[in-house]
Amino acid sequence: MLPLLLAPALLAAPPDAAALKAAFDEYNSGAAYPLPSLTGEQLSRLQREGVIRYLRAADGEPHMAFGALLAELDRDRLWVACQDLHYVTVPEVYEQRLALDDRGDAIWFGYVDMPFPFQDRAYTVDVWNTHALAAASEGRSWEHGWRLRPEGLIEARALAAEGTLGAVSAEQIDDAIQIPFSQGAWAVLTVSETWSLLVHHSAASIGGAIPARVVSELALVGMERLLRRVEVRARDEIAGHYVVGHEPLAGGDGQPVPPW
Repeated sequence: MLPLLLAPALLAAPPDAAALKAAFDEYNSGAAYPLPSLTGEQLSRLQREGVIRYLRAADGEPHMAFGALLAELDRDRLWVACQDLHYVTVPEVYEQRLALDDRGDAIWFGYVDMPFPFQDRAYTVDVWNTHALAAASEGRSWEHGWRLRPEGLIEARALAAEGTLGAVSAEQIDDAIQIPFSQGAWAVLTVSETWSLLVHHSAASIGGAIPARVVSELALVGMERLLRRVEVRARDEIAGHYVVGHEPLAGGDGQPVPPW
């Protein structure tokens, strides 16, 4: 006889495919970037294996690297884990926030340290939380999206020339290739009282001789590792890190996420 704590009846079962589909449908009804429609087999695999990733290649659209992870964690933990600025998501990318308004919309500068013999890349993006989606879904769907802001590099270079852009110089920006396309989002979808979906997707072209499809394929290779890293952070670190005294972090609805 199994000990009481291990009794199967007491273990929270993952939500079924219908519940997962309902969460995706609700998200897609108001997201800035609707997610790809998953087949019944893909939804079942997500429920069974806990993660799914694939490359979408729609006609006339850039290739999208898409990943979703099903976690027995609440929305706030997952959101803070993928948004907290104290954590570095991609070590090869240097990022600095250039502007932030009272809605939580921001402009970010990025500099990609490319391996030899490729030129480094530079970019700026507009970043926002889709408040209308959060309101329409009664807080069940939160989206943090971004899109390229080419004109922002002028401001970034001016800051670099003043020596206020961290470790990146104006000369480095001049020598870098400006990324011609980038968009994507982090998202957290509440599926049930105990289960949530963590989603990341991106589509980008980094210019030069590197095809956009190759960029998305490389992003797909590391997708599960990226999602798992956020999941572990949400489960093991956030409650001890995002506490009273931490700079408030805006949720997908624009309101500060309460600290633990």
